[in-house]
Amino acid sequence: MKARDQIVLISENEELYKPFERALGHLENTDLLHNMQEDNNRNAIIIYAADRESLYKYLWNEIRLIHKKKNPVIVLSYHELDSSVDIRDKVFEKLWNSHAYFQIPFNLKELLNSFKQLTPLKNLRETIKDYADNPGLTGIAFHELRGLLGSREDLSPVERRDKTCSLLSQIKKILMVMDGKEEILKCIDNIALQVKQSSMSEEERNKFILLIQELAKEDFNE
Repeated sequence: MKARDQIVLISENEELYKPFERALGHLENTDLLHNMQEDNNRNAIIIYAADRESLYKYLWNEIRLIHKKKNPVIVLSYHELDSSVDIRDKVFEKLWNSHAYFQIPFNLKELLNSFKQLTPLKNLRETIKDYADNPGLTGIAFHELRGLLGSREDLSPVERRDKTCSLLSQIKKILMVMDGKEEILKCIDNIALQVKQSSMSEEERNKFILLIQELAKEDFNE
C-alpha cells in the first residue's frame, strides 16, 4: 500500500488548520500535520507568516537550522517579494524547486499544483551557506553596499544614509541567523552609528567603503 503524503502547516493562527484540511482534500492520500517532528524530509512544509520577520525566522531558524529539515517549503504571506527592499527574498527568486511563495490572496489550484513540483533540498549545509553566509546573501549585500556608497547617483544625503543603514541592518540579520561572531555584529552596529551621524560627504563615504571592505574580508564561520 502506498504511504500517505504528509503536509506540515506552520502557523500561529490555529483557525487555519480546518480550512487547509478541507482544501487539501483535493489531494488524494494526503494528511495535514502540525508537528515537524512527525514528518520526513520529503513532504512539503507550509508556512503562514504575517510578515517577513516571522517568515524568515521560521524558514531559516526553525526549519533549516534547528530542525535541520530539507523539506520543500511553501510560504503564504501578504507582502510582495522585493529583494531590493529585503535581500532575503532572493531565496524565492532562485530557480530551485525547493522554495515557493504565494502572496495572499492566492490561487488555490496553483498552490495545490506546487506540491507536485517541489523537491527536497539535496544539501542543507550548502543551501544555508548559499543564502545566508558569505559569499551568499552577505556577499551580495556587501557588494550592493559598496556600490551605494561609491555611486555618483543623485541621491540626497538622507536617502543614501537610510539605504546604507538598511543594508547594514539586513547583513546583521543574516549573520544573526548564522550565529555570526559577536565582534562582527558589534562592528556593523558601530559602522551604522557612524553612518547615522555623518553628512555622507564623499570623504566620509570613502571611509565607510574601507571599513566595509575590511569587514567583508572577515571569516563569518567559527
